Amino acid sequence: MNRKLVLIFSAFFSYFVFGFSDNLKGPLIPEILSFFSVSYSVGSNILLLSYLAFMIATMIMGPLSDREDNRVLLIIAGVLLALGLSGSAIAQIHQFIYLSYFILGLGLGSVAIVANAIIVDRYPTKNGFYLNLLSFFHSLGAMTAPIFAGKLISSGVPWPKIYLFTLILPGALFILLILSSSNDKKIIPLNKKRGSLRGAFTPEVIFFAIGITAYVAAEIGIAAWIVEFLQKVKDFSVIKSSLYLSVYFGFLMIGRLIGSTFVDRVGHIRVMKIFSVVAVVASLSGVYVSKEYSIILPLTGLFLSILFPTMMASASERNPENKGKIFGILFFFAGLGGMLGPWGVGRVAHLYGIKTGMLVPPIFLMILVSTLFIIGRNKKVVKV
Repeated sequence: MNRKLVLIFSAFFSYFVFGFSDNLKGPLIPEILSFFSVSYSVGSNILLLSYLAFMIATMIMGPLSDREDNRVLLIIAGVLLALGLSGSAIAQIHQFIYLSYFILGLGLGSVAIVANAIIVDRYPTKNGFYLNLLSFFHSLGAMTAPIFAGKLISSGVPWPKIYLFTLILPGALFILLILSSSNDKKIIPLNKKRGSLRGAFTPEVIFFAIGITAYVAAEIGIAAWIVEFLQKVKDFSVIKSSLYLSVYFGFLMIGRLIGSTFVDRVGHIRVMKIFSVVAVVASLSGVYVSKEYSIILPLTGLFLSILFPTMMASASERNPENKGKIFGILFFFAGLGGMLGPWGVGRVAHLYGIKTGMLVPPIFLMILVSTLFIIGRNKKVVKV
């Protein structure tokens, strides 16, 4: 057995676990809100806290991944995921869900940083290809989760048991990591690290950060609330609305798999401009079309698909000497977007209804389009 290849496989599998665990919230948040008889505002606060934890984890794991064994860090991430899922399964009051989702968020943020570090260390070239491939596994997990949860809910399985069943995944990840070997990362003393984090905040990197924030806010905003939107506005059943969430992630998955074959060749910024503009149109149309054409909203996932990994690849290629710091910064802002998107949709839905709330993601996508056009004007590679 090639134990180093097992580590690479573990990184890809961890992204599947990441996508699956994170996107149980789509079909389960409505069940949790109903069970505890709480409002959309509480649901948005739960999601906000989860992504606040995600951001904290990226700030901690980013520097650690430069100095410590990423295999050990990925084991820690798996333990955090298991604790968060277990806590959600045994929660008897909604305040305990806050704590469980916070721990789950720490695990998700840790996986995001460490898995990317493992893949980039192993495959330092063709970043667009390998990061889109890594994101493919996230989308595969994200697509599978709503189908899994929706079928169990429709069969009468209570939502706490669904969290318990999901514990199999971090358990499998732990077994894989035990069978793998170290990534042989060199220990870099703090006093010998090149530059400061502050030095990485060039104007271009700031625009990449704004774009990442806006993108993730849109993607996760749709994912977190599409099930509720389809049930309340389009009168879909639990299983059909959950299936549409899976279709949304299915389009993300297919787009990333196909996109990995051409993003490096066509050009990162050019591809992202086209896809982001079409995503704005699709997301807006999906809110207002009749029930018969509701497929347009999950179809937005196809046009969102390549944006996140390609932005990561583009930013790292423009900053080749500071890839680790750039990943840390951008994942931090990705967490900010994951926090703002679902929270924004939930707050607007609380005040004006879920249909109006679903206009928040296309607004974020318009911000993304603006930042891409600004970045596209600067052809110079940034030296940090």
